[in-house]
Amino acid sequence: METPLRKPAAGSVGPLVRTINGQTISLQGLCTPNTTFLEMKRMIEDREGIPPEQQRIIFAGKLCEDDNTIGGINAETNCTFHLVVGLQS
Repeated sequence: METPLRKPAAGSVGPLVRTINGQTISLQGLCTPNTTFLEMKRMIEDREGIPPEQQRIIFAGKLCEDDNTIGGINAETNCTFHLVVGLQS
């Protein structure tokens, strides 16, 4: 059973993050439309230990920039993002 990192936020969204190996990371109740992708990467780091600088979050075939928000890209409430992990060059 997963333990939430914090209480669900008002107006929260429930994104799922799918890794290239098929693992799914749920951020249910932890994000709002104003959550930036850098904040999302930090949540993934807390759960999976992957540093944000090694994470690339993809939505609808496009790279999500760190300073963009979930709401800023018009993502659905319970959408799925894809996580690609690579070494910083």
